[in-house]
Amino acid sequence: MGIETIAAFALTAVQTVSSIRGAQQQAEAADKEAARQQGEANIQAQSEKSDRQAQADRELSSMLVAFEAAGGAGSANVTRAAGDIGGVAGLDLARIEANRRNRVASLQSEKKAAAQKAKASITGALVSGAGQAFSIAGKEDLFAADKEIASGFVDTRGGGGSRGFTDLSRSAPGRLNFGPR
Repeated sequence: MGIETIAAFALTAVQTVSSIRGAQQQAEAADKEAARQQGEANIQAQSEKSDRQAQADRELSSMLVAFEAAGGAGSANVTRAAGDIGGVAGLDLARIEANRRNRVASLQSEKKAAAQKAKASITGALVSGAGQAFSIAGKEDLFAADKEIASGFVDTRGGGGSRGFTDLSRSAPGRLNFGPR
């Protein structure tokens, strides 16, 4: 095995490791980004809930002031109006929470897709690296065979055979002659 072959193997190994590390870094970055966005979604939902609760409190206060100004239009009417304000606010809060949950679920799906993409990239890098290594090894074998053929003789004593050549004359025990007769 020559220095060129060793260098080719080393380069293939470095490229494979680099590809794997790049895929891992992308997956880690996607995880961090998903966590950041999930935190933002939680904060935004909490802020929207607080804003909606404050709005409901203002509406209830305004309604009570209006009923007081009208001479206290009856406790049943006040209770009904307060229930309506609370019911609408409750629906809004439920919608805000549902939106937050949907956003978190979407981010989890994106995170899972990024992990699967990283696994596919790692698998691809390993397969590519193995293919390149086999290609380099195959070229080394062919190079060695070419050198034997160029020398005019192929040693068959090691059980390697004649590498597919069939019409060859024997010039010495265990050696095949490819040169001029």
